Amino acid sequence: MSTVSPTPTEMRGLARSVLTKNLKIKKGESLVIEAWSNSLPYAEAVQLEARKMGAKPLILYDSEPGYWDAVEAGAGKVIGDPGRAEWSALQNADAYLYFWGPTDRGRLAALPPKKAQELAAYNPKWYETAAKKKVRAFRMEIALAEPVNAERFAIDLAAWRKELWDASFVDPKEMARTGAKVGKAFERGTRVRITHPNGTDLTLGLKRGRKAIVQDGHIDTEDLKRKQNVDSLPAGSVVVAVDENVAEGVIVSDRKFRVAGRGYTAEGGRWEFSKGKLVRYSYESGGDKFAEAYDKGPKGKERPGLLEVGLNPLMRDAPTFEDQESGTITLYVGGNANFGGASKVPFVTYNILSGASLDIDGKPVVVKGKIQ
Repeated sequence: MSTVSPTPTEMRGLARSVLTKNLKIKKGESLVIEAWSNSLPYAEAVQLEARKMGAKPLILYDSEPGYWDAVEAGAGKVIGDPGRAEWSALQNADAYLYFWGPTDRGRLAALPPKKAQELAAYNPKWYETAAKKKVRAFRMEIALAEPVNAERFAIDLAAWRKELWDASFVDPKEMARTGAKVGKAFERGTRVRITHPNGTDLTLGLKRGRKAIVQDGHIDTEDLKRKQNVDSLPAGSVVVAVDENVAEGVIVSDRKFRVAGRGYTAEGGRWEFSKGKLVRYSYESGGDKFAEAYDKGPKGKERPGLLEVGLNPLMRDAPTFEDQESGTITLYVGGNANFGGASKVPFVTYNILSGASLDIDGKPVVVKGKIQ
């Protein structure tokens, strides 16, 4: 991307990359493109390139101002209950490209919880329908790199947009190869040890039979079988559900990161585990926000849930996507059933560590932030 805002030619280049490398769209396939006011130029580029490939694209458009006008007018239940035509488009789609909206995530996060749930009431049915119909879907993070969100996350807009842009072009095959190696180690192992010079020394357990999920930017037949048919672009991580009853030691974050879904920035998070439970925590910053959410969480929130290793070589500081940086290690506590675990706890949060080493049964998988 040569400028702060990509040119139409550059947008068409991104569209071609997504259609060919990620969605692998075929002639005659139906493609639904969902877009909002700020992302409409991206959607139009995808529409053009899809037509040139012989695919059948349809744009679903929502106006950002119109959306907020409807919210203010009390039409939240209508927004959260799409009509038959919209459901029909999803049910008959082969592929789906979602440019995030509404764009103003801060305004959305500031809504009362009941109102926010009302607006997104369709979500469970949407994912269930997409999985049942084997729709290959991607969420385009580039749509969120807008001034209102850059201000909220205190990040330079041009740098954020360029990072997302460049990382969206990474070849899925490259990440699939690396992810497969890490994934096999997760599936065959029993004990994980994570260490770092900052005081991190944590042991976790693995359970045989739990499959690692490689999110490499391409959805193949195996992903469709597992109902892992929706991913984000940029992509790049391998995730496994860990043993919920095994965790001993300490993990200390060495970086600042923005917590997805909770709207705050965390730094210096120190988690201490004993007998499979998170027993103490502290933060250099963001600890009050963590405590506000964590203390309200249900029983089971203190158990280890997921372990993730980042795969994308061009990711680093994109808000809420810091975990995708190649070699970065992320530990989640709370629910993990969506990734094959046993915990259905409706609470998830995480801590991120870069530059660490990760061994599985004594064999190095990540050494000082480099995947082996």
